[in-house]
Amino acid sequence: MALGKIRAQELLWVSSLLGITVFLVHFLHFRQFGFYEDDWWSIAASVGRSPRGLFGIAKYQFQHWPQGRPLNHFLPLALGRIGWRLGGLRAIYLIAALWLTLNSLLAYCVSRNVLPPASSLVVAAAYVLYPADTTKILLIHASHVQGSMTFLFAGLLLWFADGWYRRASYLVAGLSLLSYETAYLPFLCAPLLITASRTHIRRTWLSHLILCGATLGVVTGVRLRLTESRVADAAGHLGQSIYRSVTSMFIGPVTGIAALVHALFIGYTHVNAGILSGIILFAMLSYVAVKLRNSAAIGQEPSNNEMRRQALLTARAALFTWPVAYALTLLYYPPTQLTGRTTSTHIAAGWPFALLAGSLALLIASYTAQAVKFARIIAGVLFVGLCSYHAFLQSEYARAWQIERSFWTQVVALTPDITRECSVMVQGSLDPRASKVILANSWADEEAYWRILGIDDGRDGPFLAHIERRVLFRKRGGILQWQPEDWNAPKFVSINTDNLILLESHDGVLRRVQALDLPIGTVRSTRPIPSQKGTWPPSAVSGLMQPR
Repeated sequence: MALGKIRAQELLWVSSLLGITVFLVHFLHFRQFGFYEDDWWSIAASVGRSPRGLFGIAKYQFQHWPQGRPLNHFLPLALGRIGWRLGGLRAIYLIAALWLTLNSLLAYCVSRNVLPPASSLVVAAAYVLYPADTTKILLIHASHVQGSMTFLFAGLLLWFADGWYRRASYLVAGLSLLSYETAYLPFLCAPLLITASRTHIRRTWLSHLILCGATLGVVTGVRLRLTESRVADAAGHLGQSIYRSVTSMFIGPVTGIAALVHALFIGYTHVNAGILSGIILFAMLSYVAVKLRNSAAIGQEPSNNEMRRQALLTARAALFTWPVAYALTLLYYPPTQLTGRTTSTHIAAGWPFALLAGSLALLIASYTAQAVKFARIIAGVLFVGLCSYHAFLQSEYARAWQIERSFWTQVVALTPDITRECSVMVQGSLDPRASKVILANSWADEEAYWRILGIDDGRDGPFLAHIERRVLFRKRGGILQWQPEDWNAPKFVSINTDNLILLESHDGVLRRVQALDLPIGTVRSTRPIPSQKGTWPPSAVSGLMQPR
């Protein structure tokens, strides 16, 4: 088999098809998407701002290393500023779609070093459809998480090029440690994908582990020197960290299989347009796969034994890499998430998952035509089911944004007298249509309120939180104090009843009241309830929230 040589026509076919797949599977309804959870402190904070300030931001991030990962904070801000300048929120989402397309294309190019074109196309498609990570739409993850995967794939591509390119690969792959460190782990297993003499493989492994160890050592050393909380906590609880690392390598792959079953169940029990999209896309992928296989087979048809040998080698590497991809699951332990923002824990496992799918496709292709036909039917069922599942996820994101806009429309109308000194408490049941796929109301509601009001730094207020979430209360000298959930707030904030706004929610319908029954007793506001309704502030974000 001729591996690693990609022709221009092949690249054009594959990139076009992957772009269509990414758009239909993840971004077909991008006009109905908005900001969610962590988007509010990152992407939304860039709305209306010029890209010219990005150099200063990058300089600050690399001077202070927030959370020990400067690119983790820089990439979302860059996406927000550049995308907003190019065409607002819709342009930001289209860039996110292009970013995911780039990663799937890089996955194809990397896999072409070990698999033929048709099987590599399966790898790229499997990466796009990977069901364990449900956050490919979430903008902050489309930047710093997928950005980290970009560094991984680019590093692997350089690693296969050998020579000075291979030396450069360690720097490129190491950038993932500065964004979302989990994505670096599959790079550790790169030598598993090569075939050579035992002596050569031993030398490759030795130099590879030394350079990877040096990269990890430098980054960890910097984070320890800066007393970064996550690394310091892991080092301070070393026994617990080792336990979580080892057990995650067993729990993670099992969860990945469970996520596939879960996705297929949801996909086929929520019949939607994704079924039709899946059928059309599968037909297109099958056609292109046949074209790629036929063009690659001219004059170099591999034997069935050669195909099986290469498929088994690649499958072995994928199966070993899969658990390794979970070795840094220390924060969101255990890695059992099937829905929600924290499913990004599974993102690094998307590469070995996809590589395993491609190697299985090659293995099956080495058997009889009848076996291939049966496998194609099974693949079609899986593909269409996953397309339907991702269409369901798109609808959940669109619904969450609709709920957010309804919530903030009511908050703005009920708080025309809001000032920086105010504390806003919300209590009661939120919209019952809310989904666990992505939260319409979260810890970031306070950040969202600041963006709507046009406030850049809300550490001096106003403060807003849902009482049902993690909010602490205490009394000091007869004065009620509370600790809002947002991490930028002071430890405790004193509440002046003259500046207290109380909102009661019943299934997402808000009304302003003078008193609320809290866990610490009844809290009353002495601030008069205005008779007039509030109007939307003149901020860039509020323009996105207003009903059209």
